[in-house]
Amino acid sequence: MGGVSLGAADGGNKVRTLQHQLAVIESKQVRNIHVLGTGGSNQVVATVVHGLNRLPPMTPLWIDKDLPDLDNSLNMLSTLSLPVAGQETWGAPVPMVRRLLRAVFGEGVIVTAGGNCPAGVLGQVGGCLELADQIAAGIMPPPNRIYLPLGSSCTTSGLIMGIALARHLKLDAFQQDRPLCIVAVPVHKAFAMLRTHSGHSQHRRPGTKPSGPLALWPSGPLAL
Repeated sequence: MGGVSLGAADGGNKVRTLQHQLAVIESKQVRNIHVLGTGGSNQVVATVVHGLNRLPPMTPLWIDKDLPDLDNSLNMLSTLSLPVAGQETWGAPVPMVRRLLRAVFGEGVIVTAGGNCPAGVLGQVGGCLELADQIAAGIMPPPNRIYLPLGSSCTTSGLIMGIALARHLKLDAFQQDRPLCIVAVPVHKAFAMLRTHSGHSQHRRPGTKPSGPLALWPSGPLAL
């Protein structure tokens, strides 16, 4: 399925995630659209903005509070000026759960937190292939290490799949004769806590290397 056409002025990483997501929602022809995210989520705001004049008004569902900083506050406040169908927050969980249940059982669609779903990841795969084209054309040097913020892991998943696809297509980029590590750095408190309690906060001993084609380093990186 083709993605939604977005111009050069519509920049940002979230637009890659939304390109195919919005097309999938359009194809379903549903009117009950719920956008999931924590307080101040860029994904929620971007989905509502880029869905204007393309999809019915959406309902942001702010499922949990986020860090109390100005950007998060402005993101939430900005949706008040947009034509949304309604809003629910973590302060009133019962109405939010009702909306989610209605959507799950056939009365709508849920745009997942961070856009991490097959359609969202597909946009990030496309971004990785664009990067591969730039490397192959000599526009940028091949990287040894790529750092990514880890939230929902949509971007990280898409990049891993994009690298695998580039290798499968035998593109002149990301080949296995060069070491490459993806370093996913948790930026959300829930993911950071999960990483700590799962033991991934421990550092590797000097000189040790990850094993396997997709080995997660205890210190964070993913070796490809």
